Amino acid sequence: MARFDLWTRRLELGATSGERGSTLGDVAALGWIRDRIALGATDRQSVDDGLRFLGAAVAGGELRAAAEAAARLRRTVAGMTPIT
Repeated sequence: MARFDLWTRRLELGATSGERGSTLGDVAALGWIRDRIALGATDRQSVDDGLRFLGAAVAGGELRAAAEAAARLRRTVAGMTPIT
C-alpha cells in the first residue's frame, strides 16, 4: 500500500509539472503495483476504475485532471485494507 501511495504522489507531481510521458509510465507502474495488492471485489473495482480514469486523462493530455484523480485515488486506497 505504501508503494501505491508513493507512485500516486509521483504521478501527481509529474502531471502538475506537465510531464505527460512520465505520468504515462506512472499509470503503468500503478497498474502493476495494484496487481500485487489483494483487495476485495468492491475495493479492487474502485481502484481499477480510478486507474482507468487516470490512464484516459493522461492519454488525453488532461494532466490537471490526472493530478486531481491521483490524489483522490491515493485517499481512496489509504482507507482500504488488503486481504491477507
